[in-house]
Amino acid sequence: KLDSPVVVRLYSDFQCPACRAVEPALQHAIETFKDRVKFIWKDFPLETIHPLARASANAARCADVQGKFWDYHDILYSSQNEWSSSKDSQSLFLRYANTLGLDVNKFQTCLTNKEQDRSVTANVTEGYANRVDRTPTVFINQKRYYGLTAAEWDTALTKALQEANVPPVVPATTTTPVVTTTMEVM
Repeated sequence: KLDSPVVVRLYSDFQCPACRAVEPALQHAIETFKDRVKFIWKDFPLETIHPLARASANAARCADVQGKFWDYHDILYSSQNEWSSSKDSQSLFLRYANTLGLDVNKFQTCLTNKEQDRSVTANVTEGYANRVDRTPTVFINQKRYYGLTAAEWDTALTKALQEANVPPVVPATTTTPVVTTTMEVM
């Protein structure tokens, strides 16, 4: 939710096994709270231990240019073992783009020219300014967390919403219209 007083900033690394491991809990949090909480993805590639983390972050950003960041995000995590151990990750990144129906020529140009690397660098700089030193690191407003479980997400976000005086969701007794939400990638 773009105008929420509760903002989640997720600092993560696509090559990080711990980040992949907490993805189901994150997806639970997004699905449960997307109508009341703003979720913002922040790239934080740990290049000293994950040599393909920055390239994968750039690939996801290039997918974002075509409106498919979250779909590409999902493919990168579900295929992490494949591309992170490949001698030709670039070809796999292109294959994933094709699978999502992206314009592969535009994607390849973006990736080859590192057109989105400035965004990745800005996220890393912001992370260091906020003393991020590992992934996954999550900030719910200004409070820092590491690798939350689904139950911990529920507790932390419910508390943050209460502190922000956001009313709880009341189950509808009649059919309600579907609300489309947008998640930000910064």
